[in-house]
Amino acid sequence: MLFCKTTLNMLLNIFLNQMIFLAVMTDLKRYEQFDYLHTFLQFLKRFPTNIRPKNLVAQKTISSLAALSIDNLALNGIKGIIWDVDGTLVGYHGKSLDETAREKLEQSIAAGLQNVILSNSGEERFNELGRIFAGYDVKVACGYQRKKNAIGPLYVTRVIYHGEDTCFYEDIGRRKQLVSFDPLNYKKLKKPNPDLIDIAVREMSNDYSTSHQMPAIPSYQIAMVGDKAFTDISGGNQAGCFTVQIKPPMQPKKDPILARVGRALEYGILAVYRAVGLVKKK
Repeated sequence: MLFCKTTLNMLLNIFLNQMIFLAVMTDLKRYEQFDYLHTFLQFLKRFPTNIRPKNLVAQKTISSLAALSIDNLALNGIKGIIWDVDGTLVGYHGKSLDETAREKLEQSIAAGLQNVILSNSGEERFNELGRIFAGYDVKVACGYQRKKNAIGPLYVTRVIYHGEDTCFYEDIGRRKQLVSFDPLNYKKLKKPNPDLIDIAVREMSNDYSTSHQMPAIPSYQIAMVGDKAFTDISGGNQAGCFTVQIKPPMQPKKDPILARVGRALEYGILAVYRAVGLVKKK
């Protein structure tokens, strides 16, 4: 069994490295140069956990964002939503929300749910998301983890809320703004890392308009809505959230090569799980 896992990891590494090289050579202008690489490397560090059947399968699958019922989520005790962006609310690196995405966000806000945007994007795209969602009562969040042997807090959070950047905060339950932040000492956390989902969960209880802490929302009362099983669904399940997968994603033809490769691997692994009975056939 150990040999099989080691061999699978080795083959997957070789395959992904080849695809990364291909994407860099042929599609460099369409994605942030090493951002997908960072996501894949973090994914591979916890590869056996990330691809467990119970982590890859969403608790609810819907055919489109329009099929998401905010009312049903609220009636079933959901008090907050963590939203993926690309493939969920917009197409890949979309610059604005369409009518459906705006409607779902407005419904969620009107229902009293807390909303956090959590993307695996790089810094430039993160700043852009802050501008895209500036007109909504939602927080655009990302998290960082201190590198080994570096000095500083273990986790750092950055949030853009109503277009205003909170800069960098030490994530320690009570928020403390950092005087300085050295990016060389930190790595950006990527989904499916459950530590990043936990950061988003804690953001639900931070009220930037009053600087007060709201009651904490347990993860099982938070929905993670996304399109990718490897990142959104696996991370949400590991963090204990209620997971909702949009399948197929929004505007899949706009996805760069690596996103398409990742999606094909997701479908392939889940097909194997269904064939051997580890996942129920639909």
